[in-house]
Amino acid sequence: MAARNNQKAPRPPAWQQEQAAKAQLRNLLEVILTQAGYVVIPAVDGQEALELSRTYTNTIDLVVSDIIMPRMTGNDLLEHIRFERPDTQVLLMSGYASPAYIDYATKHDFIRKPFAPKQFMDEVSTLLSHPQPA
Repeated sequence: MAARNNQKAPRPPAWQQEQAAKAQLRNLLEVILTQAGYVVIPAVDGQEALELSRTYTNTIDLVVSDIIMPRMTGNDLLEHIRFERPDTQVLLMSGYASPAYIDYATKHDFIRKPFAPKQFMDEVSTLLSHPQPA
């Protein structure tokens, strides 16, 4: 798409911008984890993550998920994963700062967006060094 110099290019709708930002973050986290030596199984939303978890026969040490996603929330994914794979750690993330999210963050492993790669890897290391409580 092109526009004349005196015309502004149209901006994509906000939901498209948000989806693009989530895809960029997902790709960045995949690179960070891969460079740290982890095997990454990317999923675009909670429903796909759950389906992949159900078909993946090896151990899954950690699931990293946004709380707000299409088709299935991170909260729902956490409950399914904890039931189906009780030894799997789950790290939830969100950029929202409402009191409900802050309260939720104190009850679960949670990282608030935006975060630095080192902060993310510190959270991952901490989670993986402690077994999931039964």
